[in-house]
Amino acid sequence: MNNAKLLIGSLSLILFSLFSCAPSAEQKDLFEGILTYKIQFNPISGDSNYLAFQKQKYGGALKMTISKDGNFRRDYLSSGARGFDFVIFNVASNKLFGKWRTMDTVYSFDSGTNSLTLLSDTVVSGERIHGENCLGYRILANEPQLGQHASFTYYYPQGKEYINPALYAKAKDGFYDMVIARMQSPYYKLIMEMDGKLGKFAVTYEVEKIEKTILNPDVFALPAGVPVVEK
Repeated sequence: MNNAKLLIGSLSLILFSLFSCAPSAEQKDLFEGILTYKIQFNPISGDSNYLAFQKQKYGGALKMTISKDGNFRRDYLSSGARGFDFVIFNVASNKLFGKWRTMDTVYSFDSGTNSLTLLSDTVVSGERIHGENCLGYRILANEPQLGQHASFTYYYPQGKEYINPALYAKAKDGFYDMVIARMQSPYYKLIMEMDGKLGKFAVTYEVEKIEKTILNPDVFALPAGVPVVEK
């Protein structure tokens, strides 16, 4: 009996040591830097003018700038004249700020609301991307107002560029809170497929370059003199 108690006590001590030494979110090395993605647009079916508009909206390259405190910025480097310019997320206000190239206005959106209705989220087969074995995760959703179906398939590494999911617990837009809670890192590849009344298309983002660097907070500031309109 004494030997059994001694064994249980030893196991408890070992388990306590393991868990007490496990790094917390605050202790982990939070990623801060820039990821550059190539963008590929695949028109599947539908109205040709609608598909051409969607293609130029994204362009061929995306620069994702991520601060360790949760702010991020997406710059669409080669989008068309009627395409996206940038999107900025401010973690303190939990708001998204987006600008189109042809508009001299920044639009503000509450990231705490989500226009999409979740249909399912599942684990899918992974892929090897940028030299890493990545896990796969897919979200299927519906956009009731536009009658559009959406699919988001993410591929992400393990133990690489760490992002603290607690920073995005209130970021419901696009199910970003769910996605980051699972990945805890930037995605290395994203396939976004949209299927609506006017057409069906897919947009693929795949990482080409990852730079870990200390960022100037000014990169997340809105452009001076440009009005901001709440949506």
